[in-house]
Amino acid sequence: MLNSSSLARVLRQKPEPFAFPNGIPIAQRVKKLDAASPDHLTAKKYVQQKYFHFQDLDDSIPMFGFVGRVTSQKGVHLILDIAEHIIEKFEYKVQFLVGGPANMREPYSAGCAHKMWHLRNKFPHCFWAAPEEFFMDGALVNRGADFGLMPSVFEPGGIVQHEFFVGATPVIAFKTGGLKDSVIEY
Repeated sequence: MLNSSSLARVLRQKPEPFAFPNGIPIAQRVKKLDAASPDHLTAKKYVQQKYFHFQDLDDSIPMFGFVGRVTSQKGVHLILDIAEHIIEKFEYKVQFLVGGPANMREPYSAGCAHKMWHLRNKFPHCFWAAPEEFFMDGALVNRGADFGLMPSVFEPGGIVQHEFFVGATPVIAFKTGGLKDSVIEY
């Protein structure tokens, strides 16, 4: 960018120009993650206790986390459509956390919210969501989940995948837009 970008002249005016993918300042994000929890297992334990009512950590249970708005763009229905099947297939040894608000005035979001409440009531130790409230533990889930979920139908750039990556959490994503550019096949 310093040599060929149309912004090169502006960038050269700064003694040490820098950039972060999609605006994620890594050092600041690490501090936020560290404030939420010092490591993955401690974060996972806290998430299991707070949201799934466990007494202690059970690291044998894989945890899948989604953090974001409940909108058609984000493809939340893909998680909701398969969660019950996966929970039953793996004999209740899997957890899904969907953290994000749903706008009840939007038919898609309202439909997802009703499905979330159903799953949460049916599988309280395996599925958690509270679509009626703003989710405040994003950093904790970024570090505590075993896998981040980003089933976005379209995503021009995406930020949440970077937040999961800084938390050392692999991301399962739909191959679209900014996700296919930043989520590398494993």
